[in-house]
Order: sequence, then C-alpha cells, then structure tokens
Amino acid sequence: MHNLLVQLGRDIVRKQSSEPGQRQFLVDKRETCEVLSDDAAGSGSVIGVMFDGHEINVSERAFEGMSNLQFLRLEVERAGGGDAFHLFGGQSNLSRKLRLLKWRFFPMTCLNCIPNPELLVELSMHGSKLEKLWEGTK
Repeated sequence: MHNLLVQLGRDIVRKQSSEPGQRQFLVDKRETCEVLSDDAAGSGSVIGVMFDGHEINVSERAFEGMSNLQFLRLEVERAGGGDAFHLFGGQSNLSRKLRLLKWRFFPMTCLNCIPNPELLVELSMHGSKLEKLWEGTK
C-alpha cells in the first residue's frame, strides 16, 4: 500500500507541469539533475528536492530561483572516495523558508548558504566537510 501511495504522489506531481522546474517536488533523478545543473530560471514553485544517486552537478545559481524551497535532501553516494557532488562556481543561498536540510557529503567547510536558520528544524550532514555551521551569530 505504501508504494502505491508514493507512486500516486509522484504521478500527481508529474502532472503539475511538463517542466520539472515548475513542479512543487523534484524526486526523479534525471529531472532533478536537469533542474539543478541549469540556473533554474522559473523554479520558484519548487518546495521540495530529493535526490538519491551517485553523482550530481549543480549550477552556482541553481537554488537562487527556489525561493519557496522548504525540504532539501541530497543523498549523494561517493564512488571511489571522490567527491560526488560538484558545485560549479561557488555556493548560492538556499531559501529562507528551508526547514529540512539533509545533504550527505556536503562539499563546503562552512554552511553560510542558509540566510535564516531560525526556521531550520532538521539538519543532517553525514560525511560532510563542515568545520563550522556559519560565520558569526544567526
């Protein structure tokens, strides 16, 4: 029964738009890679991103257009000990509305990309390179 509900939910989301960046949730690996490797123009309706895979390339400005993003789960597997997450150009800010951040093997040493961490309820950064959460007080 659980699998049927998951599939039904994914079908409903898929019918929201033919463009993945216009949907509320990104769960398909290929579509998630497509949206995150672009500059994500017009992705303001995305409230949740889930990626489980081996490697993902993310544009420097991929999250800038996702002003309503509340749930971000990147479960990237490392193959051969190398970085599986490739961030082009630097680190862009995540949504002020972010409540859940689960980012396996986060590649940065500081988490300055959350401008308003007061809304953050769950933070899981397994295997990350984090040395400190952010600069100063928030």
